[in-house]
Amino acid sequence: MCFWRLTRRLTLLTCLLCFVGLFGDHAYSVSGHVKYPPGFEHFDFVQKDAPCEGELLLGELGDFDHINPYVSNSMRSGRIHPFGQGTLTMRAWDERMTDYCYCAESLQVSPDKKSITFTLRKGVQWDAGYGMLTAEDVVFSFETWRKKGSVFTRSLYSVVRSCEALDAMTVRFTFYEPAPTLPNVVGGMPLLCKKFYAKNGIKALKTQPMLALGPYRITHYKLGEYICYELREGFWGRDLPLHRGLCNYKRITVRYYHDAEVMRVALIKGDVDSIIERDPVYIASKSLSGKSDDITFYSCTFSRPPLEHFIVFNVRKAYLKDRRVRKALFLLFRYDLLSRYSFQGVYRPITSVFQNTGSQAVGEASRQERELLKPFRDVLPDEIFQPFTHSHHEDKPGYKKRVQEAVELLEDAGWRLDNKTRRLRRQDNGQAFPPLHIYCNGTKEVIISEDFKKRLKSVGIPLVVHHAEVPYLSHIMASHTLYDFIFFRYPGTQYPGVGLWASFHSSMARIKGSRNYSGVCHPAVDTLLDHIKASQDINQQVIASRALDRVIMHEYYFIPLFYVPTNNFWARNRIVFPKICPESGYILMNSHLKKDAQTEACV
Repeated sequence: MCFWRLTRRLTLLTCLLCFVGLFGDHAYSVSGHVKYPPGFEHFDFVQKDAPCEGELLLGELGDFDHINPYVSNSMRSGRIHPFGQGTLTMRAWDERMTDYCYCAESLQVSPDKKSITFTLRKGVQWDAGYGMLTAEDVVFSFETWRKKGSVFTRSLYSVVRSCEALDAMTVRFTFYEPAPTLPNVVGGMPLLCKKFYAKNGIKALKTQPMLALGPYRITHYKLGEYICYELREGFWGRDLPLHRGLCNYKRITVRYYHDAEVMRVALIKGDVDSIIERDPVYIASKSLSGKSDDITFYSCTFSRPPLEHFIVFNVRKAYLKDRRVRKALFLLFRYDLLSRYSFQGVYRPITSVFQNTGSQAVGEASRQERELLKPFRDVLPDEIFQPFTHSHHEDKPGYKKRVQEAVELLEDAGWRLDNKTRRLRRQDNGQAFPPLHIYCNGTKEVIISEDFKKRLKSVGIPLVVHHAEVPYLSHIMASHTLYDFIFFRYPGTQYPGVGLWASFHSSMARIKGSRNYSGVCHPAVDTLLDHIKASQDINQQVIASRALDRVIMHEYYFIPLFYVPTNNFWARNRIVFPKICPESGYILMNSHLKKDAQTEACV
């Protein structure tokens, strides 16, 4: 009797597995934990019956020099919102690295994790009458991004061996090596319409907006000034659980500003409805001179990885190759005074590339981290196994000790201060330390640079501060040769992935336009990145990321500045935010207008 019960249970289990294998899964999570079950009604952070009406006017700081950011190596500061973008999966804002099927109906990861197969959703329509999404479109998208994309885009998809159409509605991605985050990478790939580019030519990728597959189309735009989005009538995904309660505006206009104060004036005048606030003075005071009662300041904490701000050293320069010199410059930086007097205590100091995530190196190195670092013990500093320290809480005597340590490091590296000329010179031939050049944009960066200039002058190093407009700054960053220091904002990630390769691998240091702005070229870094890339176990990836974190921080490739632990923005009271998402804070796309709110027409 027990035998037949066991046989029946095994048969039921086999049928269940066959069912899952046949029809696939509705979501993929790096952690293996999916919050929303198949057939869920809507995300928890939305108002499911939110009205969809009116126009939203957004203000963005910066500009853009390309309507398609995936083919441009420019690091313009203004964002191009992906309102019209279509992808196979969509990220859930209240989960960590969990993607749900969007343009795909289902997905299935192979048992060896070396491939993922997507079955496309029926009825997914391109804009402008270009028909339904097909597997050929997905293959075309992959091949296009891998050949025509930016340096970062090409590196992102270089880990994928192939993309093949199994039939008109099924597509399979095969990876060189299995890795937990790769299904997220290919699932989030922006989709292109093969018919559209067959008609208009592949050059249209650089001259026209991507054909809309998502809820909005771009109706018109002017480079660096504005972009107008319009909700697609009869959008195919309006009633999907993923979209219910989201995208609640008929039109969205984004206006770009080069100056934050000008953008605030535009808010007060009514030219825009909402702007992000980055200035610590306004964040601390929560007040805006001249604003009406119709404008409210919003601020909330979140648990996602923050946007981290650094001053990056260009170690391609001969005088910055020596780690002792870089550490000395780091020690001379006076973060505590800037935090106290200029940053109003709003910003938080950075001690890790993976700040506030499980990949952050904390305390002394674990046994597993030590094993990974052991082969490079002769090229790594002695303190590599200790926690990275920051000077964010320090008095004047403490800073004097740091200055003395910096002087000793410079002398050990062969440099000494000439008291007659007050210049730092080589001890062997008397050559002066060359002037260093830092490029900045915005008041905040100028304040930081001018204070740093005073600290460096005290040890005989001249610093030239360049205030560059965004177009020229983008050119400077892409060159990899014209700067000694630059400011860079690093978007944190919850789990390590292939994106790290583009920022820190030595192969990227030699490619102009890559995001390896520091020129990192270290055998330990390369090996750890290879380990992260090849590991199938997310826990092993995290351990390798912590070891990587130690190497990058203790090699002083940059001066870690700060991150902002809160979402901060201004918005008119006609905008309703139904719920706060604990992981991401306030979310623009779940907001909507009050029913009686009216707005002006698009630009």
